[in-house]
Amino acid sequence: MSTGGQGGAIAFGVGGAQGGLGGAGGSVALQCAAPGAPCPSGAGCCAGETCLALSSGNICASNCISDGQCESGCCTPLQGGAASVCAPASYCPAPTCSDVDGSCLDAPCCSGLTCVSDDMAMVTVCASPCSDGSKCASGCCTPLDSGGGVCSPASYCAPPTPTGGCADLIVIGDDGAHLGGASSDPSDPTGVCDSLGSYGSEVGASSIYNPYGVYGNDYSMLSAYDPTTFTPPFLYCVSTGESFNYVSKNTQLPNAIDPDALCSTLQSFGY
Repeated sequence: MSTGGQGGAIAFGVGGAQGGLGGAGGSVALQCAAPGAPCPSGAGCCAGETCLALSSGNICASNCISDGQCESGCCTPLQGGAASVCAPASYCPAPTCSDVDGSCLDAPCCSGLTCVSDDMAMVTVCASPCSDGSKCASGCCTPLDSGGGVCSPASYCAPPTPTGGCADLIVIGDDGAHLGGASSDPSDPTGVCDSLGSYGSEVGASSIYNPYGVYGNDYSMLSAYDPTTFTPPFLYCVSTGESFNYVSKNTQLPNAIDPDALCSTLQSFGY
């Protein structure tokens, strides 16, 4: 996301320089005009609108208080600053800085943020600096090569192997879908290692081993078998809310477990 203030007041009224806007007053008629419709007499717009005096003629525009209320993303004040209306994007200045998770290729990071190149996600973004995980909403503070650290997704701090002792470890999709218990028992119908169960078969809709399913094909961004995704399934401890290893063929992800080795890995750690 990026930030940018509202544009300066529109400087021109009817008959002014090309593109100028000015307040011509707004009123409600029995049959009011929608945004973008002409209001030749300076009136006739619907409630919540203002009749704007443009050099090309008067039109109705929606009143606003923030850029997010406008399809153009531009809410700009009228002459005198008595009101603001939705206007073409050209009436608002370009963003001056990028916020957290915003790209810092086209605009510098906002004050207090650090521009980092995330080689794993292949993006260059703004991130909040940190000294430890307690400073981050994700609980994960990743060190930088240049020193210090930045707040990162929780999965970036996953241990190399599943932590033992979680009584309800599961496999979960990046979309929140339950993809089976993280049990190595091949006869557990609720687990991912039962080849006949819903979560371990090659036909189950919620199975990471279904080559035609959302979580098991070679091209879905939610799949354990997509070698390029950065949003594959991962291990999750329900009782503690901790996220652990990705289950993915993407070798660039930190400490990812190959889905073909998931069952043997779970068994070696007592699951």
